[in-house]
Amino acid sequence: MNPEVSSLSISSRLVRAGKAPPAPLEGERLRKISSGLTRLSRLAQRREPTRQLLEDALRGRMEELAEPACEVAIETGAPIASVMAKILDERWSPILADQLMHLCEQERYRNSYHLMELSVVATRQVFKLRQIWRSDRRRSLKLFTGKDQGQPPIDSDMLQKAELARTANNLAARLVTVGRRYSQAREVVEMALEFRRELAGLRPDMFRSPLADSLLNQSGLLASLGRPTQALEAAQEATVIYRDLAAHGAARHRAGFASSLARLSQGLSLLNRHRQALDSALAALAIRRALVSETEDHRPALADSLIQASRALSALNKHLEALGAMREAVQILRDLALDRPDVFQGTLAEALSGLSNVLNTLNRKPEAFEVATEAVDFYRELASQHSGFFRSSLATSLNNQALRLNALDRRKDAIRVLSEAIAIYRDLAQARPHIYDSGLAISLSNRSAMYQAAECWAEALVDAEEAVQIRRRLVVEQPGAYSPDLAMSLNNLSAVLEGLARSEDARGALKEAVDIFRRFAAKEPDAFLPNLALSLRNLSYHLMQQGHRGQACSIAEEAVEIMTPVFQRHPRAFTPQMRAITNHYLEACRTSGRNPSAGILGPVAGVMPDADGRPRPRDHGSTRNRARKRSSTRS
Repeated sequence: MNPEVSSLSISSRLVRAGKAPPAPLEGERLRKISSGLTRLSRLAQRREPTRQLLEDALRGRMEELAEPACEVAIETGAPIASVMAKILDERWSPILADQLMHLCEQERYRNSYHLMELSVVATRQVFKLRQIWRSDRRRSLKLFTGKDQGQPPIDSDMLQKAELARTANNLAARLVTVGRRYSQAREVVEMALEFRRELAGLRPDMFRSPLADSLLNQSGLLASLGRPTQALEAAQEATVIYRDLAAHGAARHRAGFASSLARLSQGLSLLNRHRQALDSALAALAIRRALVSETEDHRPALADSLIQASRALSALNKHLEALGAMREAVQILRDLALDRPDVFQGTLAEALSGLSNVLNTLNRKPEAFEVATEAVDFYRELASQHSGFFRSSLATSLNNQALRLNALDRRKDAIRVLSEAIAIYRDLAQARPHIYDSGLAISLSNRSAMYQAAECWAEALVDAEEAVQIRRRLVVEQPGAYSPDLAMSLNNLSAVLEGLARSEDARGALKEAVDIFRRFAAKEPDAFLPNLALSLRNLSYHLMQQGHRGQACSIAEEAVEIMTPVFQRHPRAFTPQMRAITNHYLEACRTSGRNPSAGILGPVAGVMPDADGRPRPRDHGSTRNRARKRSSTRS
């Protein structure tokens, strides 16, 4: 018996509780019940009062109707599963919760958007129950011995820990998927890790794989909480475990190895180690292609790897290859979504947004807009049924669509679309500011940049200042996660202030941004040195325009020195940025009357494609034009 599977079946728990398990519905009775639930669910979608009829039909019969109701949820969408979640949440019913949790873990139901809320409620109740069992246990019974001589026996205490860890791991994943409850999820994952480390120490043959799964969950949560170095360390530990397990050839361990390589690639990308990130992404992709050749069950994972490979290729400026990978991912997901839109439509929309970004980079702007619009349409449909966890995705896709409109010089339409995204984020942030304020700040910064381009300086200032205020609040709660974002908002604010001829305020914002990036670059140079170099260039440019040419030249030289090692390690990824910083340094030298340092430029010229050592022509237009050029938008 695998200890990661529930040690006691639902039926046996019902018997211990003095109840018999519900008889399975079959034949004509099952057909009639399913038909009735389908009609009620569809009516409730159109007429809110009908929702109470659906609730009345389910209440008191959930044990019997659980499976046909889940099937109806997949077919019809909201609100039947939400009604089931409400009924379960209003009563303490561990037996029903266990039944529903196991049902939602079955292959057919596991990843359906329609059942996510129900799955969270059921898994949370089972998790609480198993915590009670752990605290109330009286003795440990030896259930069976290991297959190999010398292995410690599996006892009831180990099984309880295994069950609690498994439930905790699943609950953490659902908390992130449904509500982005990263902090709660992290607490739960760390409990799972504690138990699984202990169990893996006792029985590595049975518990190393579950330990690696929890490490991958922890890595993703740490990345979301702004701790990229720790996220990478967790991914590296999981990769070591799965590499060893995969050497024995079992398909499930090869799939786990691919997942760990994918998470490793994400962690490396966060630290700007783009070459290594691409290597890991391509290794995961190769494994998943091989697995798909054995069974098509791995096609969703293959699509995920193609998306990740595309992003890694884009980071190294290999945009045509990135386009091919993203197109293949989109095609796979289109095929999958035709059969199971309740599982794959959201991932398809995410891939379409990625495809739009690549197309835009390749200057294929009309097609980029068309694809971004398709992503918005998908997210609108999903948000109409599952507003709890797709409205934020809709807002993000609207932000992306606005950037595509702006690229087509449809600025008025872009601002209108961004305003819709901002309205959604404002509504979400009222209830959970620590989760959604960051997205609100991004959209505000983007709209500010568009207002700058339209020379609507008052509106640009309002948005830029609000973005800074939001990020200052977030920094108080989580400085490690949000301080770099604050620095970016300060850079944008400085451009607006400069456009309004508020030079001293602009300089103060720039200096604060530089100070933030300098602190973070000292701790994590790979992740933050490029940002520090760009902020120094911005500060130098500002000082040069204010007549402080000698100081501007010294700061520009520091920017080149800081950026050079990063550029030498990842030339394809950072060629545009390095060229911009170098050209600015040459101009700063020219305006200050200094000679450029051969010692500074030599290492750059040795790596820079087609470097000729001459400064590129710059726009010497108005102060406001210069400020607009320094403002940025983000997708």
